[in-house]
Amino acid sequence: MTDLLVATTNPGKFSEVQAFLEKLPLQIVSLKALISPPHVIEDGRTFAENALKKARTFARFSGLPTLADDSGLEVDASTERRGFTLRVMPVSRGMTRLTIRSCLANWRTFPKIGALRASFARLRCAFRKQPA
Repeated sequence: MTDLLVATTNPGKFSEVQAFLEKLPLQIVSLKALISPPHVIEDGRTFAENALKKARTFARFSGLPTLADDSGLEVDASTERRGFTLRVMPVSRGMTRLTIRSCLANWRTFPKIGALRASFARLRCAFRKQPA
């Protein structure tokens, strides 16, 4: 059986990934099993870049193949105004009041088209796997 490190500190997300992969011949390893794992600064331009950075960092540190993710709420706007991206707390824990207020404050500045704001939103999640 092959070990696979799941690079998340969120117990809910870890359990979901573990359940998703349960039928594969993998031993799922938590970051909790590592002694003093590094802190990864998520400064990539995309969720995919951040997920890859985390996967590479933890794979190098642990010597294990690693699965990592990054996610957030992306809000588009009209062509006259740029959209914005918010870091999102894991869905199982819910968004914080501060995050919700920030999202609404940005969204309210978008131009109206009739009774609607000119924006669309989606939760984007990127997963990346890095070999050991």
